[in-house]
Amino acid sequence: MTPILVDKAKKKHDIAAGALEAFLKLGFSKTSMNQVAKHIGIGKGTLYEYFDSKDDLIVAAFEVAMEASHADNEAFAPIMAIENPLERLKAFSIAVLEMYLNSTESMQMAVIMFQLIVEQPKSFNHLKLVQRMFAPIREFIVATVLEGVEKGIFREEVKDQAEVIAVNIVAFEDGLMLHKFLDPEYFDLREQVEQFMDSFFHSLLSSTTNEASSH
Repeated sequence: MTPILVDKAKKKHDIAAGALEAFLKLGFSKTSMNQVAKHIGIGKGTLYEYFDSKDDLIVAAFEVAMEASHADNEAFAPIMAIENPLERLKAFSIAVLEMYLNSTESMQMAVIMFQLIVEQPKSFNHLKLVQRMFAPIREFIVATVLEGVEKGIFREEVKDQAEVIAVNIVAFEDGLMLHKFLDPEYFDLREQVEQFMDSFFHSLLSSTTNEASSH
């Protein structure tokens, strides 16, 4: 009899996706590994073959939601073609905010994070879910800022501040996204991003860029 071959990577992904549903339905702290296994329809032993602990499982479930929310990478292709780093950062920030606001998976991630903050703050801090969620965005911002320095758009010393700048921009986007989600009619998203970026980066522009913009 020919043995059944199991695609372990796909199986692990499917288990994580099922666990995400279980955590959203029952709450993270109230959901045991046994309940996750029952929800998915597998044995508890099978679950532990793929995940050593509930913390490992929540990280994987979180990553599944992140993959789904970032699936439409083609939408960012025109943004990558923008030559001016500052204008690219503006367009990227708007696109990221719209992506998260229109993504069911992003809302699921937010629900899980809020559950963990309230129910298990130590686990939340240990798992570093916020850092995981925004790592690709921070990396893009850092790379774009460094490119701006190389092109002479930003001052040379900005190079040493790239990580801090990225954290500040992500924090701004995070707060803006929350306000927009709670009250969609409160403000114009594009207007807020452009105003923030112009104000934030004004002091970081090189003297050559400032002179050019004043003419």
